[in-house]
Amino acid sequence: MRALIAIFLLCVSLAATAASNFTFNESPGPFGVGFHVVQQYDYSRAYLGKFDTVSGRPIKRERARPIQTLIWYPAQKGHGPMRYADYLDLSGSEDDFTRTSDEQAAAVAEGMNWLVPAKMSAEQVTREKAQVMWAVKDALPLAQRFPVVIYAPSFNASAFENADLCEYLASHGYVVIASPSFGAHSRAMTDDLEGAEAQVDDIEFLIGYVQSLPYADASRIAVAGYSWGGVANVFAAAKDDRITALVGLDGGIRYVGKLIAEAKYVVPQRLTAPYLYLRSSAPTPEEIAERKIDVSDDLPARMKYSDIYDVTFASLVHYHFASEHLRFLDTGDKAVFPGTYSLAEISRAYGLVARYTLNFLDAELKNDIQAREFVERVPRGISDKRVRVEVRPSTGSPPTRDAMAAELDKRGFASATAVYEEMKAKDERFTLPPFDLMTWIGKLKDRPKDAVEIGTLFVKLYPTMPGAYVWLAEAQRAAGEKPAAIENYKKAQQLAPANTGIAKALEKLQSGGM
Repeated sequence: MRALIAIFLLCVSLAATAASNFTFNESPGPFGVGFHVVQQYDYSRAYLGKFDTVSGRPIKRERARPIQTLIWYPAQKGHGPMRYADYLDLSGSEDDFTRTSDEQAAAVAEGMNWLVPAKMSAEQVTREKAQVMWAVKDALPLAQRFPVVIYAPSFNASAFENADLCEYLASHGYVVIASPSFGAHSRAMTDDLEGAEAQVDDIEFLIGYVQSLPYADASRIAVAGYSWGGVANVFAAAKDDRITALVGLDGGIRYVGKLIAEAKYVVPQRLTAPYLYLRSSAPTPEEIAERKIDVSDDLPARMKYSDIYDVTFASLVHYHFASEHLRFLDTGDKAVFPGTYSLAEISRAYGLVARYTLNFLDAELKNDIQAREFVERVPRGISDKRVRVEVRPSTGSPPTRDAMAAELDKRGFASATAVYEEMKAKDERFTLPPFDLMTWIGKLKDRPKDAVEIGTLFVKLYPTMPGAYVWLAEAQRAAGEKPAAIENYKKAQQLAPANTGIAKALEKLQSGGM
């Protein structure tokens, strides 16, 4: 009897797999896949206000930001893999951990109403929910450390929207961590800087959480993001150079020029992590005009201090970069299923997206030479009309204050002016504000000779500023260069004759004091 039941269940499983809109064709890696959910709060941020926005009643539950944390990890191979329905059920509690079972079920049903196309039959929905996944819930993790991939989902999306990709990476030796995308103070994400930075802060929270995982190597962190998540991950990398690689899954970073300008800190000089940009074909001028797409800044084209791997898939449209959408694809909507390619071809293309992602991560986080060769070309057997690869190597280190200090450490501070001019030639916007130079000189008080070199540069850059000569003179005084210090105090006095502080300092030096 047990054998008959097993055969029956296997047949049901195979039937469900065959009937699915989406088939993930890539082979799993050598590791089993474990899956774990952590319900935690970021207590450094308020999420809820003092009063409910509908009833007006005081909020009594935790007001800190909830971070439903999903973790896929390399594990011992086990039995009892999850079904896709297990992932869908997570949407019932992702922004409120206090919901009852009935309330969670209602939230899941509401989410399914948004996800499932109107013409999809109940039988088809049941088949998609029944799809067998690779992950085993709470499987025993392997006793070694693996590099980390933080996954940033699309606008307002659940953390599991690309569960197939996350499982695939975990099976090949990565810890993948994700949390839902929602706004700063409500489940609804907002398409403004506050919304983007809410997700950036979620990424930063997960980077901090990684430190507590015994099987995660926090020195090797990549962030992958789909659509809006492909905006947040770039913004996060501009803030946090612990992010050592970036993956954009048709990321929206090319279409948020005004947001980039508003953020100010999202500039090429702060983006040095290698970047794999996997995308659909660019919108036509007609589509740009009709949909009012913001193309005022193509940031990836300006990221000259990062190695860029730009891979275009002709067979995919935007929605095809998330396996959740592929499972519940509206085949009657030409915007998401134009009919140019079959469902099977789209599934295979998604698998190639996963393979590019894996090889890029292997190249950047595991120093795999063969993986790098894969990323730089179109794989054999794939038409170059369907996949186009463009590689743009980095032009070198960006001109920043940190980079300049590192270069002076190599070449000596006597080359300060030369190094500054080299960096200015790289980017004419590179500058050292007076306050930065003052701070730099002050922190070199135990290295007065080097302080003199920075002071000399200060005077060169700001020849009409009395304070520049004062800071140089003080560095020279500390270095025992009294005549030079007197000379520069005199120049400062000429520029600011009414400044009594300069006059007193000069008088003290001339009378023999140091």
